[in-house]
Amino acid sequence: MDTGSKYLITILIIFILSPMALGQRASVGIAAGPARIIRHTPKIRFEIPAGTLFMTGQYTFAGKEEGWRKYWKYPEVSVTAIYTDFGNKTLLGEAFGVLPTIKFNLAKLGGINAGFRAGTGLVYVTRTFDKIGNPNNNVISSNVNNVTQFSLEIQKNIGLRLAANVAGHLTHYSNARTVSPNLGINNIGLLAGLTYRFLDITQESHGMDDTIVRPATKKWGGDLLVGYGISEYSQEGGPKFGAWYVNLGARYSISQYLRLNLGLEYEYNESIFQFYYQDFIDRATAQKKATKTAIYGAADLVFGRVFTRIQTGFYLPFPAESEKTLPMNIRLAVNYKILRGTPIFSPYIGVALKSHLETAQYLGFVAGVGF
Repeated sequence: MDTGSKYLITILIIFILSPMALGQRASVGIAAGPARIIRHTPKIRFEIPAGTLFMTGQYTFAGKEEGWRKYWKYPEVSVTAIYTDFGNKTLLGEAFGVLPTIKFNLAKLGGINAGFRAGTGLVYVTRTFDKIGNPNNNVISSNVNNVTQFSLEIQKNIGLRLAANVAGHLTHYSNARTVSPNLGINNIGLLAGLTYRFLDITQESHGMDDTIVRPATKKWGGDLLVGYGISEYSQEGGPKFGAWYVNLGARYSISQYLRLNLGLEYEYNESIFQFYYQDFIDRATAQKKATKTAIYGAADLVFGRVFTRIQTGFYLPFPAESEKTLPMNIRLAVNYKILRGTPIFSPYIGVALKSHLETAQYLGFVAGVGF
């Protein structure tokens, strides 16, 4: 196993383990359906297969009576095993994976429930890029990859313990450019399946006292984090370089479970420096090209000691020599609070993915403190 795969396994295992202690098993489900790969970039070298097959098996955990569950209207926390046949086993192979997911209830009418599900985890892909043996597969270069999924689901109760499900999903497979080339696979499809509950729906109780969900006692605060990501040089089989970044911002708490952040970001990317420095640009100018500053806005969705940060940044024209890219970036992170309760200083650790629209830039660790 190469260094990039080991690195990817280490940081993505945090995604998988973070929600596992949130409750006991409440239900199991299976689903399957057709899907299709989206040609999200003209750089893809192969003809898109006519269709793919996507299958899932899912364990859903019973909810503990906690304030965050009530605030988010009792979302479902699950662990999902997935299988994908990409439609061309010689070129793209198959994928086997597992990812934790959380489903938010959007609407309920009678025995029909509509919801939005999101999750991220690990997947093993059986066929990867090879310069000699598989040169046209420029979408996946490592066996171990991240898998991220978003879906809209409708569930219909057909008994006290049984329910039928249909869903539309977008599933993304990528190693976040820890190994190149890595254009990633975007798969869109439909699922149909059944869910069996160990508790019937008349036994599911959410009878908590309303006082458990309180407004945040401290409306304003701050947040400081440092992060380190790694990516492979853009050339196939090139060396790997790191990127350091710092975020410092103000935080406003709408409640204990939803926070807004606004701040400044500084980033230095060694890969960009090496690209320009090796092209005979002087060191000082290459360092400025590798430096970026940005203003960012972010939302923290808090689920107990785990919180997800969704962040968008817009680059500033400082330094003036900074490499020109798309004007904005996106960061997605899953973090874990180290201390219980609401101390004055609340340290956390996590993993984060940075991308420019559909193109991943790197995946890495973060450590920060809220105050």
